[in-house]
Amino acid sequence: MRGAESLEITPRVGEALLIDPRYFHAVRRSGGARRVALGFAVGLASSGQLVTWA
Repeated sequence: MRGAESLEITPRVGEALLIDPRYFHAVRRSGGARRVALGFAVGLASSGQLVTWA
């Protein structure tokens, strides 16, 4: 997108990236390395803990 701010993140082995799907984003090909993609919801409980559900 022309004129839009961009950020490139290069994760290390064992790291996980959580991307808010409400924002426009792109993911490049893995270049032959194994990639696992999951889809789920994450919320913040009143206790401060992260909770997940599908």
